[in-house]
Parts: sequence; structure tokens; C-alpha cells
Amino acid sequence: MPVEVGLQSKTFIQDQKDEGTFNEASFEREYESRWTGDVEDAFFNSEMFNRNRILRQPEYEASGRSSKN
Repeated sequence: MPVEVGLQSKTFIQDQKDEGTFNEASFEREYESRWTGDVEDAFFNSEMFNRNRILRQPEYEASGRSSKN
């Protein structure tokens, strides 16, 4: 998303990946928005959130309600 909206360059993201400061799962969570499960010793347990999460009106595609800005 940061690349798409012009906040970061693709090369910056690739450099972060190549640098090796992120492990693969952390990189996927941070830059690719991929759910990889709970982080060890996380303060919150995702199962607790999932049990209590209710989407009253889920959207399965873009509704067009927001502006391009």
C-alpha cells in the first residue's frame, strides 16, 4: 500500500527484505499484509478477538463510497 500511494519506493521495500533485519513472517505481516498467526509472547491473543468479532455489514468489493483523495 505505501508503494501504491507513493509513500515509499519499491526499491526501499525490496532493500528492507534483502537486508535481513526482518524474518520472513514479520516481513509478510509488515509489508505484504499477510496474516501469519500470533507473534510469540504477544500481549493480545488473536483467538480472543476472533471469537468476539462481528461484522454487521461486511463489504466484499469496493463500494465506491469514498473519494479518490
